[in-house]
This record gives sequence, C-alpha cells and structure tokens, in this order.
Amino acid sequence: MIVSDIITPMRNWDSISLRMNLAFLTIALMSAGFVGLILYQKSRDALKEEVIRGLANTSQILRDNLESRIQSATNLVDTLTQRPEFSNLNFPRIQETTEHFVQFADLFYNLFIYDLEGSVKTAAYLDRRDITPYLQENFNQVKTDFPGYARQVLADGKPRFTGVFRVTDTHLLVAYIAPIKKEEKTIGLISCGIHLNDPKLENLMKSFSPAKGGFVLLLEPSGKILSRGGVIDQELTSLDPNLWKDRNGTSLPLTSTQKSYLFHTKSVGVGGLTLLTAIPDDVLKTTIEELGQSLAVYTLIALIISLFLSSWIARTFISPISALVKGLKSVGEGVYTHNIEESASGEMGEAITAYNEMIEKLQKKRVIEKIWMENWDV
Repeated sequence: MIVSDIITPMRNWDSISLRMNLAFLTIALMSAGFVGLILYQKSRDALKEEVIRGLANTSQILRDNLESRIQSATNLVDTLTQRPEFSNLNFPRIQETTEHFVQFADLFYNLFIYDLEGSVKTAAYLDRRDITPYLQENFNQVKTDFPGYARQVLADGKPRFTGVFRVTDTHLLVAYIAPIKKEEKTIGLISCGIHLNDPKLENLMKSFSPAKGGFVLLLEPSGKILSRGGVIDQELTSLDPNLWKDRNGTSLPLTSTQKSYLFHTKSVGVGGLTLLTAIPDDVLKTTIEELGQSLAVYTLIALIISLFLSSWIARTFISPISALVKGLKSVGEGVYTHNIEESASGEMGEAITAYNEMIEKLQKKRVIEKIWMENWDV
C-alpha cells in the first residue's frame, strides 16, 4: 500500500501526491531515527550511571562495615580505660583484664600498656604468647612514627590512629593509641592493633564483589593491595595511585590482565585506606551493544508503524485534492455531472462545496440551454 502510494504518482514528478508522500516519509524516517538515537544515548548514559551507582553502593557498604568495626574497637578501648584498675594503674589486675579482653573481644591482635616514660608495663596477644620480652621495651627506642604519635597523645590527651600495618600475611591491623586518665589527667597510654582483615570482612568483600569478572580491593595510600575479593590477578600487588585517585567513573587499565575496568573508590577515613570496586569495561560494552540492538529492533517497528500512519495521513490530505482536480478536469472536458463525494473540513471542505455548487449551477444552465435550443432555436 505504501509503495504503491509513492510509485504510482512518480510518473509525474510535479504531483502533489508524490510530494506529500515523500514529505511524510522523510518526516517518519527522520523522526524514528532521531528518537532511536536519543533513546540509545540516554539509555547508554543511564546504564553507565546505574553501574557506577552500584559500584559506589558496594564500596559504601564495605566502608561502613570497616568503619563500624574500627569504631566498635575504639569504643571498647575507651570503655576499658575507664575501669578502676586502669585509673589506679593496678598492673597485675590490668594484665588479667587485657588478656580476657583480647581473647573475647574478637577485634584485637594485641594490647600494650605504657607508663608516662614510655615503658611497657603489661601487654596481651591474641595468640597468648609470653609477654616477658616486651616488658623491657620503651617506645622511645622504636625507630618508627609510633613515638611521635605517643608523645602527642601524652601531650594533648587525645586518642589517635597511627597507621596501618601487616603482621605476617594473615593479620592486617590499624594501630590506635589512647590515653589512660585519672581525674582528667593522663597517667599512661594504651595502644592496640585492631584487626581489619578478619574472615567476616574477607567473606563480605568476596560476596559483594561485582559479578562478571569484577573485584573489590582495599588499598594503602601508596596503592599497595591489602585485601581483595572477586576476580583479579593474584600476582598483582599494587595499583599506581595516579590511575585511580579522584577519577571515579573512568577506566582503570590493568596491564597484568590486559583489561580495562570501570571503577569507583571510597575513602575509609582511617590510615588513608581506600576501597576500590571495579567491573570490566567489556561487560558494560556488551550490555550497551545488546541495548543498542534491542533499541534498533524497537526503532524499526516504530518506523514501520510510522510509515503506515504517515501514508494514511497523506491519503487523508491528498484524496480530497485529487477528487477536486479530477472534477475540474471533467468540467474542462464539458462534463458537468461529476460531483465530489469526498468529505473534508476547513478550506478544502469549502472548496469542494463550492465546486459541487458550481457543477449544480452548470447542470441547470445546460438544461435551460437545451430547452431553449429545442424550442426557440431557428
């Protein structure tokens, strides 16, 4: 129907029927193509935003878990230092309390108690090791940043995190120092190593790692990988911070896997740690391609419907005009019996009404002329 509506008038390129059909066909093609392109771009952007939002939510859940764990540990330490044996510096009693505390809290690797001179007065370890060797130590003799942090806590009485460190391959810890006070006066220090990579966290990272080749990493400020979950090269030990700092929503190239990943990061807020959640670019590209194919099919269906509608609309415009042209041609040939039965509104309806009235007058005039010729013509 559509093809015949266009091909038939092509014998006359000046045909209004051809022009209108071509105009409506062009409008239908351009509209369907434009709408399809806009939908594809909007859907692609929305899909990418949704993926990034999902990565951000995953990082947020893991960060909340980490920070909640650390907060719980610091609250326990602050509560512990308010016990009478601490405020009275009853070290035998403190020794007993800290041993039970480390064993049952399920949050700590160790606890150390220092006096104002920096000497270790007592300690406790999760593995119940002998603490006698540690009782000879003084933090002022340690060649790390710890003495500086400890002196700051002694000076202002405010607790501090001193950094993240690893003990063997199994224990990832964040160090915390808090003052021991009596009547608002600092009389000693307590330091502890808070577990970060406990089995619950590692299982959580594995369970929340993005599907289809995604992964989750816990990173140091230097980019060193502290913990991981998901599908990633186990030989990869660090990521260049320049690749991922302040670049959320972009591609992260990993030369070890020859892949690029869309990623999102969240700062943990303790020790400069960062959670990085990523999914392969290929997954997003494949999904976008599938989306494009689906939109192409829907656009084609819409185009076919648009062509039928445009052809029908064109016929509603052209049919009265064609009938009027045919009627005028018959008048030119001396035939005054051709009435137009087409219904139309507006100016076209007025033109058809005027034509029919004209035909009716011409028919009456022809009848009068015929009677005259038959009766009075000599």
